[in-house]
Amino acid sequence: MTSPVDFSKTLQDLEAARAGDASAAEELWDRYWEKLVPAVHIRMDPEMRDRVQTVDVVQSVFLEAVREAEQRSFASEAQFRAWLNALVGEKVRRHKKMAEEKGGEAPDLSGTILEEFSQLDSMEVALGRLSPEERELIVMRYFEDLDDSEIADKLGAPQEEAARRVQRAVASLAREMDA
Repeated sequence: MTSPVDFSKTLQDLEAARAGDASAAEELWDRYWEKLVPAVHIRMDPEMRDRVQTVDVVQSVFLEAVREAEQRSFASEAQFRAWLNALVGEKVRRHKKMAEEKGGEAPDLSGTILEEFSQLDSMEVALGRLSPEERELIVMRYFEDLDDSEIADKLGAPQEEAARRVQRAVASLAREMDA
């Protein structure tokens, strides 16, 4: 997690990027793309990853975040990252829906500026083998930085049950990465 000084810089860069400052937008990209790529990978099933470049979705989320940030206020880095992850979830759902409407064709996402990251390949394969529930639990814990009580609230389950489910999802991921 970044320090309060870094988050203050994030807020300044968001404002400057909205005003058209390309260097501020680039600084934001450098600060957050590594956090967004795995969040997108986890939410996309293997079939979708065959049709849509992860970085296209990341780029799309980033551009949407810069556009929409003016209408939001963030009290903390965790709140900002949770909002980014919510945008990722919504963007992936929209891409799935668009692909279904086009008979499985990938939506047109022009403007790729990066290629896939090979260091994520083994994690991507392992995550693709998890159930959707297990992937979502991993997202909540490690990408949205939710604790057991927050996950329990989202699941509508007791905190102990949420903790067990997260532990099982992590164990499943570990087994799949070793496979």
